[in-house]
Amino acid sequence: MPSGLWLTPLARLKSLSTSEVEAWSKLKFSNALSHSIKDRPVWYMVVKAIEEGKLGKILYEALSGNVAVALAVISKILGVRARLYIPKPTPKITKAFWLRFLVVCRCG
Repeated sequence: MPSGLWLTPLARLKSLSTSEVEAWSKLKFSNALSHSIKDRPVWYMVVKAIEEGKLGKILYEALSGNVAVALAVISKILGVRARLYIPKPTPKITKAFWLRFLVVCRCG
């Protein structure tokens, strides 16, 4: 397991805190792997599938959000092939983001 995967920083929310209650928030954008809120669940799912022999040769995912970001980075770390697809109805600006992301991280 990558070091720092479970070390998400916290920030005290002063405007929501009172003398009786302190409000805190996890800074998920600081997650160690892909900065996605889905780093932990995707890591768990992929590792568990590997351990149980349920993972095929390639992971397939439609690029739709945080799961795809985490899957792209985690598959790269674990040496698992991933095929990430951009659904046809996706806006052009979103497609441009995903294409750049995949080229920069050399994932997918």
